[in-house]
Amino acid sequence: MTEDMRSDLAPGPPFSPPVERALAKTDQTKAEAQSIIKSHMIGAMSVGFIPVPIVDGIALTDLQWNLICRLADHYGVPIQAAYRTMLISAVGGSLPVLLAGGGCCLIKLIPGFGQIAGTAALSNLGAAVTYATGKVFMEHFENGGTMRDFRAPGLGYFRLELRRGQRASEELRNGQPS
Repeated sequence: MTEDMRSDLAPGPPFSPPVERALAKTDQTKAEAQSIIKSHMIGAMSVGFIPVPIVDGIALTDLQWNLICRLADHYGVPIQAAYRTMLISAVGGSLPVLLAGGGCCLIKLIPGFGQIAGTAALSNLGAAVTYATGKVFMEHFENGGTMRDFRAPGLGYFRLELRRGQRASEELRNGQPS
């Protein structure tokens, strides 16, 4: 068999070049969105080190607002000022988790062990909630969603992403790539 005949029999790429480019762009877009989420997780971990209990909660909420805005910008979804209230309520949809975060903040008031335990707990919880929030909005935007049609996902989906966020937080803390 000649070289030309073998090349004719060899399977070609599974998709046409335009489809391959679109898939590569989609993969790149996802990787960039995951990088945005990861950088905000690191920021959320550092928020746990703020010694003033109420200030750390405000900083974490602001960091998550920034995460959502950055993801929206990344996916080309416009954000109007009117959506800020809706987003805060969407982030607040994880209220049970945020209440636990409030407990972590209050533990910091106890000198010594309380400060250490509260800092560690809030750092991990903040990173996990930030991860879950980022993943929820990332999926929404990838599916063509806008700020206008966002509906807070079911608690089950958020809990799933929260568990994944806890693992990702541990990997970040241990210096493992996530």
